[in-house]
Amino acid sequence: MNKKTISTAAVEALKHAGKSLTPTQIFDLILEKKLYEFKAKEPLNILKSELRKHCANSSTPMRKSALYFYLHKDGSYGLLNDSDGRSVV
Repeated sequence: MNKKTISTAAVEALKHAGKSLTPTQIFDLILEKKLYEFKAKEPLNILKSELRKHCANSSTPMRKSALYFYLHKDGSYGLLNDSDGRSVV
């Protein structure tokens, strides 16, 4: 059984929503759907960090090779489309 991560919980939340969401909206949906149990003191900040690390158009030096998200100009995150690297939601 694979252990669920913060980033996979965020992917699930965005799939549930069917549209791009702000980090706060993603966080609220993760909690509402019980997709991940945060143990950190500042869980929203941890989520924001994970979103940036897995974001195709992020400039963070900590970017991961597994990219799931696209950051929109309005600050919301959407899921990547595998074919062109743009957001599908």
